[in-house]
Amino acid sequence: MRPFSPVIGGGAGVFAGAAMGLTSLADRLPRTRSEMELILISFSKHSKTSAGRGGLVRRTATAFGLALSLGLTTGTAGADPAQDLAVLEKRVNGDPERDDALSYLMVQVTNHEPGTVPEVSWMAGRLGFDRRSNGQAVLPFEYRTMLLREGAAARAQFLGQLMVADLDGDWTITREEMLATLNSGDGRASAELFLRGDTDANLVLDFDEIREVVRASSESRSYGRNWTRVYTLAQLIDFDEDGLLTGDEIGRAWRAAQLRAGR
Repeated sequence: MRPFSPVIGGGAGVFAGAAMGLTSLADRLPRTRSEMELILISFSKHSKTSAGRGGLVRRTATAFGLALSLGLTTGTAGADPAQDLAVLEKRVNGDPERDDALSYLMVQVTNHEPGTVPEVSWMAGRLGFDRRSNGQAVLPFEYRTMLLREGAAARAQFLGQLMVADLDGDWTITREEMLATLNSGDGRASAELFLRGDTDANLVLDFDEIREVVRASSESRSYGRNWTRVYTLAQLIDFDEDGLLTGDEIGRAWRAAQLRAGR
């Protein structure tokens, strides 16, 4: 097996520690039969109330979320909001992206009822840590792998657009296959990638050209401001800097922001 080598956004290693985040994720996956049975029981319960492909996705996400949430703590006992606020402000230290992320946290806090701390799941979703299709947060939140997952999704999207023209499945796209796909009315995106990837201009896209155009297209894809803010905010309020955002840390950040807002 080849070693994992992430390539995203601005090239390899955009965020230090992302690969380490993958290792910590693997460490939290079920390792015993009893843990796996617990997840399967949860999956079975949700399957009775969900149907179709969308239901399968939701049930899988629920079961996976259970695996990641074993041992989750959500309390804020013992945390000093003043000390936490000092940590946050020190980390911002004039950095515009972190300042924007902290400002976003402040907006959410000031729009909430003064003096109260909402449920962790609500806070997590409100701040953008809702990486499931049903809008619920999976905690601990593995933010170091966020852009790796986004990059993988981008590569999958471009590869899917291109490979609809590989009519015989040989991982080579010919001019004739491209024209047939265009004539079917479903090949505009494929044709654009075909022309971009045909670097030797022989009107045949071989495996290496397919891989390269998918890689280049995914790297040139811009990541939205909101996505960057979510990552930056997670990094900012990860008090122990372990790459995992817990319910406890979200609650601590919320209380620190309340103190800053005088609420």
